Amino acid sequence: MLLAGPLSVGAAGADFEAGVRALREQNYTAALHEFQSLAATGVANAEFMVGVMYENGYGVEADPEVSANWYRRAAERGLAAAQFNPSVFYQHGKGVALNFSEAVKLSRLAADKGHAAAQTNLGVYYLVGEGIDRDLVEARKWLSIASRTLDGVALNTVRTNLVQVEKQLNAADLADAKRRFEVWQPVK
Repeated sequence: MLLAGPLSVGAAGADFEAGVRALREQNYTAALHEFQSLAATGVANAEFMVGVMYENGYGVEADPEVSANWYRRAAERGLAAAQFNPSVFYQHGKGVALNFSEAVKLSRLAADKGHAAAQTNLGVYYLVGEGIDRDLVEARKWLSIASRTLDGVALNTVRTNLVQVEKQLNAADLADAKRRFEVWQPVK
């Protein structure tokens, strides 16, 4: 579970940290109450957490459609994790219609903010040409960016994809991809 952005106290004393504590203690009713109270006031982290609870069935029946709606609300407020999660839903048709173009769009928003899993997915979308035109230079750039912060199995997967991409690039395109990687900065 990824939490990003400012924590909040909001409506009727609802407290994000209290919701997190309740979730860790598996007191899902209390966690959902805290998160929903804050989400009703437009707190993106709380909207995201309500989405997490519905995605995983924490104290509620798992409902990918409801989860996707909560993620979308938080994504509209710019929360990177909330932009990434529904991108995966669109990629797999989970709670939403299968839509690779929308998956790419949301992945790019999160990737631009430094979300490593979104960067990985965006690199793969460019590699295979799913939801976007195939572009090996961009694939190499995004996979390289993701490799900065990943470790373990995720890093090994990215490295495998990088090898595949680099075998297909000529020297000029590889140099261009390296330049794009070196100058990339996350969006604030």
